[in-house]
Amino acid sequence: MAVVELQLSKSKFEALALLVLSAAPIPVPTFTAIGSDRLIASMKWKSATVASSAPGTSGSPGTVLTKSAVGVQHLSVGELQADSSLTGKSAEATAWVRWTLTLTSLQARLIRFETGGQSQIWDPGLRIGDRTLAPPNPLAIRSAVIPGASDITLRYATAPSDDLLRPAVNRLDDAGGDWLVHVSSGIFVDQITTLMSKGLSPPPGGTEIEDSLNVTWAPVGGSGGGWGVRAKVGLIKIDACPALIEDVDVSVDVTATLQLLPDLANETLGMRLRVEGDASDWDAFRCWVGSGGLGSIVLGSLGAGLGGIVAAVGSLALIGELVQDGIAEAIAELDVGPLQLVESDRNSRTFAGSRALPGWGMGSIGSAATGPDGLSVGGTLPPGLPVTHQASFKPNSDPVGAHWATQVTCSPGGLGGNVRQTFFWDPIVISDRAVILAGLVDRTYAQVPVTVFSTSVIIPKLGWQIDHGDPALEQIVTITGSQFLAAGGEGLLILHTSAGIRRYEMDVPAAPPGPSPVEVAGLVSHCLRWTELHWDPIKKIKWLDDPPPYDFGRPPLRQWQLTFAKLPATESLALRARNGEEATPLLELQTGLGGPASLEVVTDASTELELQTSIRDVMQARVRQRWLLPHDSVTFEGDVRSMVRSGDTIAVVTENDEVHLVRLGESLSVMCSKSGVTRALRDRAGLLVWGDSGVFRISDGRLQPTTERRIADTQSNGDGACLLYSKGGQHSQPSMLRSIPLRENRVLAAFDSSIIIATPFGTKRRK
Repeated sequence: MAVVELQLSKSKFEALALLVLSAAPIPVPTFTAIGSDRLIASMKWKSATVASSAPGTSGSPGTVLTKSAVGVQHLSVGELQADSSLTGKSAEATAWVRWTLTLTSLQARLIRFETGGQSQIWDPGLRIGDRTLAPPNPLAIRSAVIPGASDITLRYATAPSDDLLRPAVNRLDDAGGDWLVHVSSGIFVDQITTLMSKGLSPPPGGTEIEDSLNVTWAPVGGSGGGWGVRAKVGLIKIDACPALIEDVDVSVDVTATLQLLPDLANETLGMRLRVEGDASDWDAFRCWVGSGGLGSIVLGSLGAGLGGIVAAVGSLALIGELVQDGIAEAIAELDVGPLQLVESDRNSRTFAGSRALPGWGMGSIGSAATGPDGLSVGGTLPPGLPVTHQASFKPNSDPVGAHWATQVTCSPGGLGGNVRQTFFWDPIVISDRAVILAGLVDRTYAQVPVTVFSTSVIIPKLGWQIDHGDPALEQIVTITGSQFLAAGGEGLLILHTSAGIRRYEMDVPAAPPGPSPVEVAGLVSHCLRWTELHWDPIKKIKWLDDPPPYDFGRPPLRQWQLTFAKLPATESLALRARNGEEATPLLELQTGLGGPASLEVVTDASTELELQTSIRDVMQARVRQRWLLPHDSVTFEGDVRSMVRSGDTIAVVTENDEVHLVRLGESLSVMCSKSGVTRALRDRAGLLVWGDSGVFRISDGRLQPTTERRIADTQSNGDGACLLYSKGGQHSQPSMLRSIPLRENRVLAAFDSSIIIATPFGTKRRK
């Protein structure tokens, strides 16, 4: 077995589970077991006890269940209308939670909720919280939670052959304490075998392998005793002494011994490394290895592995960052990272050093030892402290600072129908802190993302709109009222979030006078009618719309669209961004065979545009503008050239010839990247990307190669993409379309080296 394990006593795992659950936000707006009309105002997790099963659910190997008593406060919309105290009713419930272990976190999933004889079940589970755990091993590939009679083991496997679900050996009973980190001996043996095998492929210094590499975990004796790694390989040098009358073959044993010496008093792990070479025939040895031959053999055998041995110990024992390999060309110059040379003779070198013992942030260290099965470090944990939530709603009562804004739209309906007056409140800013109560001091355990639930409502609904961002540490909510709301009218906002419920009463002020019909007609004609553009070396395009009165915590952006009724063939258009005195290129269009065309760009809030063209004929054009309010973004090293979406996967191609696969979920997340890609498209089979590195079909968030031939471009054959092969690279121009519509009236847009999710300002959210 090549595994790393963290063992916790059952009581301490239950305390950890209660901590994670108590710090979690309200997971859902309602529980059907309580009533679909009952809005959840708060949840108090009172206990967490390891359980063997949950009624009505099936088991899941490699996980553990806990059962909790939960206090729930809930209200109906009717109660909120009648009572501003937000007291509501309480319910005592029982919740079952399944705990799963990924390579980066311990996750909690609610699988059953029960109260008053009613129950609700989720399969495979509703994720409600997690505890981030630093990866204990960079080579870990699988993980599982193994319940025991008196302990819970979090196990990480590094080899496919490891029996991930094998019952864990309870080492806590012998070591004592609340927790224990165990690094199996197989971890060290496997990794050092791999490292030294690389140094022996091919064998160094013109040698051949006589006795194969043997790496073992064994008592290594010497100063301080203890256990460690011993690696040995036998090499032979053919005709090692060509100056002699006879051909002499010399055998050399190369041995590396790494001794691990836990020092509990100083909470360090000492490391002592001895590297030596021993020739079997001393007379023959003189003629060859006496002038450095042995050093080159030793160094070559260990290669990058020698520094790697120390690095492996550091990382595999959960001690710290990897040490960079730095093997010199002579043994005297050997760089072994944190170790220092302490002894040397003609044929060997000994290095020593130390690192902090692996505590994994679990508490104080009480034991540390090496033994027949690996390295173990254990200790105790402080008593569990209560966690509570401190939610902040700003303002906490009825908002102030409301104002009207007037917009002129290009929608059909006559002159009067193109004027829209909108009433805005100042934003409501919400945050949630999970706080540990330690005596007189409150310590923040976590900043909790805030979700605005769809159960939020304004009464009456007609004429009002609620806008908000995706789950965020600082959630921003804006309320919009239309011109049809009568001055002096009232509205009631029930704002339901994962941080709690607030109630706001609203008064509608009188609307200011709007623009005159003549002013409206002039503005509308600007975007509904084709404008004749006569040739000019530089056409300046001004921004007309006033900035939005709110945002979602990120600066608003300008989105521009230029549409041309018909362009002549073999001409060019170029857009430049003008910000004060500075002008920078944005994109360039080659008209090809001519015809209609559309250009689209996204800029910051202070940029205007310039149009440069070789076209001297009169062009029929129109300009559309709108503000974008970003919620989320991902930034890359190069500017975005194009982006294509299929389902929840977005292929983003950047100017430095890389493709990035981005998942569209609650937030944007990069799944993987690859260089040598210049284009992307979507066909009937999904997403396809190509370039100098070949052609790749995107499946399940991964790049699956279909050919390694370099591709210049594609053209459609009617049924899909027809690939054209080329020996030379050919980079296409950036996409003229810079946004993709999403659900709920959101937009995915490209802005410089980023892609963003945004809501267009002044549009109604479609649910």
